[in-house]
Amino acid sequence: MKTTKKIAMLAMCLLTAGLPLQASMIGELVTVGDIGNAANSDGYGAVAYTYDIGKYEVTVTQYVDFLNEAAKSDPNGLYHTSMSTWIQRSGASGNYSYTAKPGFESFPIGLVTFTDAARFVNWLTTNGESTEYGSYDLRLDYASTDNYVRMDAAEGMTHQYFVVSEDEWYKAAYYDPTLNDGQGGYWDYGTRSNTAPTAAAPSGTPNTANFGGLNGLLPVGAYTGTSTYYGLYDMVGNAGEITDSQYRLTGTTLTRVRRGATSGNSEIAQDWRATATEATGIGFRIVMVPAQIPEPGSVALMIAGAAGVMVYGKRMRQMKGGQ
Repeated sequence: MKTTKKIAMLAMCLLTAGLPLQASMIGELVTVGDIGNAANSDGYGAVAYTYDIGKYEVTVTQYVDFLNEAAKSDPNGLYHTSMSTWIQRSGASGNYSYTAKPGFESFPIGLVTFTDAARFVNWLTTNGESTEYGSYDLRLDYASTDNYVRMDAAEGMTHQYFVVSEDEWYKAAYYDPTLNDGQGGYWDYGTRSNTAPTAAAPSGTPNTANFGGLNGLLPVGAYTGTSTYYGLYDMVGNAGEITDSQYRLTGTTLTRVRRGATSGNSEIAQDWRATATEATGIGFRIVMVPAQIPEPGSVALMIAGAAGVMVYGKRMRQMKGGQ
């Protein structure tokens, strides 16, 4: 990377670190602590840091907010015409606007690729400055988008948003620190139960979920009586969820892991994992991970560069035409 690009990225990170983002685009997050929990017997679920994770799958409304900010011209194809069931696009390129169709606002967004999801969290991490870096560096010329990995935090960055990893998803779905007399352990199902949930219509009844083809997609959180220990909903059924964890199929071919049953299948067992594909019933969930706190010596750099940072941020916004 050229020196000028490095300086620009540092300036962007200093400018945006800690600034508030549009709450409706982030959605509601819950904290998963219990640092250093042991993995389950199948090797998944150990996470050595605290993170915040979406209480629900990313919704149509959240994605519409993203499109209205980042896809006025949409050179990256963030909107797919197959999304028209849920999202209406109007206007011409350069002035596109997007609206959630009535009744679909709280549905989980589907028909997204991992790269779409990566651009969504890049936008959050950079506070609306870029879809191409911040969480995943999409400027890298990889043969496959499934080679993109999490970026290290830049100096001055307080946190980053990512597509949830497989271990983060697994812990949030199954782990409960109160099990085994307070030693911690894992439930068999993402409904805080060792008994398989029942496929049923939405209600407040515990241990029910949207799977098996009974209902089709539903608004997130419709099963108000069924959540994980940490308070997450729809970890069984509704939309399957893309993770940023890599899965080797054959030879050197990589793809992304998908966790969680969709509304149309019955693969609800804890050990079920599959290849993430672009489909109506497959969406994603975000996490926010704290970045390393800057060393004391970097504070002077942050102060000295503040004026330049502000100029850079202004220019970036002008280049985007006020997007």
